[in-house]
Amino acid sequence: MEIQGIDDFLTLVETRSFSKAAAQRHVTQPAFSRRIKALEENLGTPLFDRSKTPLALTSMGEHFFQHAQTLANISRAVIDDMQSRATMIPQALRIEMSNSLSSVFFPLWYKHLQRKIPKLLFRLMHQKSRESLNDLRNGRTDFAIHLNIPKIKRNFDYYGLQQHVIDHDKLVFVKAATAKKDTLSLITHGSGSYINSCIEKFLGTERFNAMKVVFESPTSEISRGLVLAGFGAALISENLVKSDLDDGYMILAAPKLKPLKTEIVLLRSEKKLSPLAEAVWENCLMPGKKQD
Repeated sequence: MEIQGIDDFLTLVETRSFSKAAAQRHVTQPAFSRRIKALEENLGTPLFDRSKTPLALTSMGEHFFQHAQTLANISRAVIDDMQSRATMIPQALRIEMSNSLSSVFFPLWYKHLQRKIPKLLFRLMHQKSRESLNDLRNGRTDFAIHLNIPKIKRNFDYYGLQQHVIDHDKLVFVKAATAKKDTLSLITHGSGSYINSCIEKFLGTERFNAMKVVFESPTSEISRGLVLAGFGAALISENLVKSDLDDGYMILAAPKLKPLKTEIVLLRSEKKLSPLAEAVWENCLMPGKKQD
């Protein structure tokens, strides 16, 4: 049994949709369906009841779900152990976040912390938000950073975790300054993603459905590049495109719509951390921010 099959299974359990799961696994739906079918044939039993909407696990699927979680945790623990042994800074604290947060927010925040804690070192890992919560609970990471839109709640269980809002940002709907005045082309993220929910909330269902999706981007950085190249409009962190807006390369695609206010949230386990990690928690607010 391959790890890919385990990850496919867990993604399908999470999304309860073959199309959404295929998008998250970056394969076509027919190819993804064949992979799930191969897993079921390997195990000798159906795992999903395809007659139900949304998709449901069979009794054997429920049983296998426990094994799949265990296997996924073991696999990730092995990778984490090998990476920690291979690093040149084994004493570094571990932190997980998205590509966008790591490229725009993290460097300045890290520099702020090092002024307070000179010996601080981090090992940064890119991770899905839901998986980072599991990593926090299982001790595979010290911290995680999420982007949260207060008006659009995530369907996450934060039990056993502590949170600090350490900074704020906005999501702005932008297009290239040279783009047509009334563009209907839309650059989104993968099907079922949190950012897509934000786009629909921002635009409204009617306008969202009227726009033509021209690209599904895996990261906000790629969305930025596509916007600059004139492919369409996208909802992107203001911090990521501020210089583009200031320099006139981008403009607001829907000036009458207010940007979505966001929170940048630091998460940790409720368990006692190392002295160095506790120092990070005590000094985690960006300058000028007040504790929630």
